[in-house]
Amino acid sequence: MIRIVLASNSPRRKELLERVGVEFSVDASSIEEVVRDHETPEQIAMGLALEKGLDVASRHEEGTLIIAADTIVYHNEVMGKPQDAEDARNMLTSLSGSLHQVYTGFAIIEAGTNKKLLISNALTSNLKVLVMKKLTVTLNQVRPMVKQEPMPFKERV
Repeated sequence: MIRIVLASNSPRRKELLERVGVEFSVDASSIEEVVRDHETPEQIAMGLALEKGLDVASRHEEGTLIIAADTIVYHNEVMGKPQDAEDARNMLTSLSGSLHQVYTGFAIIEAGTNKKLLISNALTSNLKVLVMKKLTVTLNQVRPMVKQEPMPFKERV
């Protein structure tokens, strides 16, 4: 049986694999995520997914399949991961009532050979107009932000 490793601690990514019945283990990448100004949002997402996947693949035996992903939100600029509740509030306020793009890059890598499959997905999203009082309550109730989650508060808003 082929061993599958998810290169992320993201609860959402774990949930997605569990929903489709994939047996896997988790080994999160420890790379520093560097955004290069000359790259498009799609290139950034794909490049970070590949870097994460290769990092994790280097720690596993040949034949293990590594699944890595990265998601970038773009609204007039690449939006990074919120650092705290105030940063999250500012991000959501800037997205409120407007269209923005979400880019996800996926990398599936075979450890040992580094054969890879790269896939990207882009979508345009419209975040409904947020009521600031509700947003404040939501951000105060949300679980601590997880580094691997680009928008960890999305399930509550």
